[in-house]
Amino acid sequence: ETHQTMLKKETQIYRPYITNDSINEENRNWVIVEVKNENGNVFDSQLLKRGGLWYYWIKAKADPATSASFEVTAEVENQDGGFKMMFIGPVHPIDLSVEEVMKTGSYLLMNRQQIEKLTVAGSQEEKDKGLIGIIQFKF
Repeated sequence: ETHQTMLKKETQIYRPYITNDSINEENRNWVIVEVKNENGNVFDSQLLKRGGLWYYWIKAKADPATSASFEVTAEVENQDGGFKMMFIGPVHPIDLSVEEVMKTGSYLLMNRQQIEKLTVAGSQEEKDKGLIGIIQFKF
């Protein structure tokens, strides 16, 4: 079975902010970012934190069979810090709940130490407002 290329030729970037609160909270949901590929398929990029662990995955706004025909390559990197992580795997159907996706084991999983290494520091002004920096996911 072959997988379709998920997104258009240009790399998509998702850059959620990391705050003092989000580092210390056990659970958090970030804004879901919607993207389309050149064929009009719609995908959601999702970052969340559960039980102190950080999860990142892609969902297709499609039925399970269509979603299963896609594969995603997602990477997160702090070039200044020389640290990078990558996930290659399936795209989940939109109707799977967070708990169901987590049961699949098909996502990028990160702990606090990895998030700290992957976070690109913000300016001093941003730090004064509680912003630690951003993480940049490419997919």
